Amino acid sequence: MADQQLGDALLAREMDKADGGDAVTSGADGTGAVARFLLLRGMGQRMKLESRLTVIALHGIALCDAEIELAMAQVRHHAGSARVRWIFPRAGRRNLTILSGSSALAWYDVSTYDRSRLDRGGIEEATAMICRAVREERARDPFGRGIILMGFSLGGALALNAGLRLQGEIDGIIALATAMPFLDRIGEATPLSPPVFFGHGFLDTLVPYTMGRESERLLASKHYETEWHAYACGHSTGRRQLSDVSRWLQRRFLENKAEAFSPPEHNARFPAPRAA
Repeated sequence: MADQQLGDALLAREMDKADGGDAVTSGADGTGAVARFLLLRGMGQRMKLESRLTVIALHGIALCDAEIELAMAQVRHHAGSARVRWIFPRAGRRNLTILSGSSALAWYDVSTYDRSRLDRGGIEEATAMICRAVREERARDPFGRGIILMGFSLGGALALNAGLRLQGEIDGIIALATAMPFLDRIGEATPLSPPVFFGHGFLDTLVPYTMGRESERLLASKHYETEWHAYACGHSTGRRQLSDVSRWLQRRFLENKAEAFSPPEHNARFPAPRAA
């Protein structure tokens, strides 16, 4: 217990030193996030805090930092575990076409909520950034933790696009209120393909329920291992979804493993319920 308390104190002190305003945010063009959001992760590793699983959670469109930070309490309460270590990268601020040019925190530009006008270049740039981040995490993690990509809405589309590309390099994908951006790029599953958890509200009017269901059924038809959860809600995430996520992580990756201490979240990032 004394060692854990010392680890808490040291981690908090180091994080306070690192928190200079851009510690875990990306640039305005959505690039440069890898080194910064991996900084705090490296601190936890140097202190050898042995959680069993790392979840990289990608937020959706948010109008301000407070929208993202507000949801931190939901994650802690409904999906927190000493065996799960959360990394919450934050996208840079950019002008969005769908908001008539107003700025928001987003991984790439969005013109519509369907697939008719995809920002293909922006999606590819953001996907490459997340793939680099996952590979950095693998290379620098001495404990061999499993890695899960998780995302809400825009972040969920990015998690799916990057995660399905990272065959064998991640252990699972969690996609909430989202859909795959490129249906024509999905090949047959392999023994290295990650399982995918889908959660979607059937009252969702931004990313329609049918788009999410279409994505899940396509992956299932390609022999991916999928799990579909439907909710009586709109474009949001909350207690039920996060509780199901927690149970999925427990069942798939954490059962029969000893409890281990993980570092406390600092300035945690996660999609707020109203983010797109």
